[in-house]
Amino acid sequence: MNKKEIKIINDKFNKLYEQSQATIIGKFILKFTECETINLIKKLGLKRSSRTIDVGCGIGRTLRMFRNNQFFNSIGIDNSKNAIRLCERNGLRRNKDVFLINAKKTPFSDNEFDLVFEEGLLEHFKNFQPFIDEMCRISKKYVVLIQPNKFSLAHKLMDRFTNDINIKEIPYEIHDFCEAFRINNFKLKSLKNGFLNIFWILVFERLGNKNVV
Repeated sequence: MNKKEIKIINDKFNKLYEQSQATIIGKFILKFTECETINLIKKLGLKRSSRTIDVGCGIGRTLRMFRNNQFFNSIGIDNSKNAIRLCERNGLRRNKDVFLINAKKTPFSDNEFDLVFEEGLLEHFKNFQPFIDEMCRISKKYVVLIQPNKFSLAHKLMDRFTNDINIKEIPYEIHDFCEAFRINNFKLKSLKNGFLNIFWILVFERLGNKNVV
């Protein structure tokens, strides 16, 4: 995916969410996703002081979710200047809360974050391995992904009703992610089917920690 294609995707997402053009169903799914995600993260037993990062933070929706649930030691990164500007418009501070950084190669130290989070990024790339390699490198323990289940009936119906958005998503399967994490010594700890099986919430844990399934 070249820079022009990435800009087109960013512009469409910005228009959809920033200008509140998501459908009523779309807004409900987003809210449901947030509730499911934060409940799952709380079950991991992370402390409120745990260092967390949202990779591909977009306009800062997930980062605000973290902050609203007292995970204040959290930051977001994105490779889009426009996304960072929109984060600022939404009350987040550049180079304090959000940073303009390429997710394939970040300046962070190994094992710097207790939780690395990603939603809405990997499915747009034919080769997502470099992103996962970097997320695993900077994670001390957990990486959480939210990925669309393109094979579910509900998602296929949703795509038909939102085809005007026309944002290409590659239909990855769960084993695609498991293999990419296995290479980095991470294993799938838990999997949750989201609203009507439209998306998956996958929790990967670094091997060597307890309670890995």
